[in-house]
Amino acid sequence: MASLYSEDVITSVHSRPTVWELEAAPTEEKFQTTIGRLKSGKVARMRQGLPEMIVYGGQELWGRMVHLMQSAWNDGSVVD
Repeated sequence: MASLYSEDVITSVHSRPTVWELEAAPTEEKFQTTIGRLKSGKVARMRQGLPEMIVYGGQELWGRMVHLMQSAWNDGSVVD
């Protein structure tokens, strides 16, 4: 399935430099530690409740997100 996106949206999103020093795929423990540091309504540049959805998504959502991140890490790409 081809990915559909708007170039305007992609170019308008603020991004940070790639950190190539990461040695291992993200772990569920590291992900949960990071989620625990998020404060509701305090995440810069993010709107529409996305951070809150992630924070309150619980184990089921977090597990799926970690699986997605690990798959992308291992495959070297997000979309086939």
